[in-house]
Amino acid sequence: MQPPNTLPSYTPPYIPPTPKTSNGFVRFLTTKRAMPTWLLILICFGCLGLGNAAGGPQNTSAAPSAITTNNNPSSNNTRATATNVSTPTDTPLPPTATSRPKPTTITSFSGNTSKHTANFTVKVQQWTIKWACQGGAYGGNFSFGVYNADGSDVDSLAANVVCNGNMSDSTIERGAGEFYISVDADITWQISITAIQ
Repeated sequence: MQPPNTLPSYTPPYIPPTPKTSNGFVRFLTTKRAMPTWLLILICFGCLGLGNAAGGPQNTSAAPSAITTNNNPSSNNTRATATNVSTPTDTPLPPTATSRPKPTTITSFSGNTSKHTANFTVKVQQWTIKWACQGGAYGGNFSFGVYNADGSDVDSLAANVVCNGNMSDSTIERGAGEFYISVDADITWQISITAIQ
């Protein structure tokens, strides 16, 4: 008779039991399961937030402006320190609104024939003569010149038109002083003197 087949005895290695804890997070970390993607994302954002909070706001506009070296002969260490000093910058001023000159009427004249106007005084260096004429069915001539109060010429032919129907225009004169206008017309006309402030 043959002896029965027996296998050698085998003793498994000792594995200590996992300690039971009431903290579910520790149990979660000690078990061998795949970590959910949402938890990885949450941890990454948390680390970024803590990193920014710990670092504080970064001032990248100010460059190190002074570097000092400790050259103390009794010390073998040489240190360089940088000091951030903010450099003032030129801040551009907001554009200011430039107002357009406001015209101010000095005087006006009208008529239907040739004449010299009364003298008028202009106190600004630039002024406008606005004129209009009504030639009617057959038209007519209209011209005028500007003169100093003493009769000397300023602009002897400021306008010269054959007025067919209703016409109007303006001319700019320069220089302050006392003036009059000499009108040569056989139709109805209007002239207005306006100062440009």
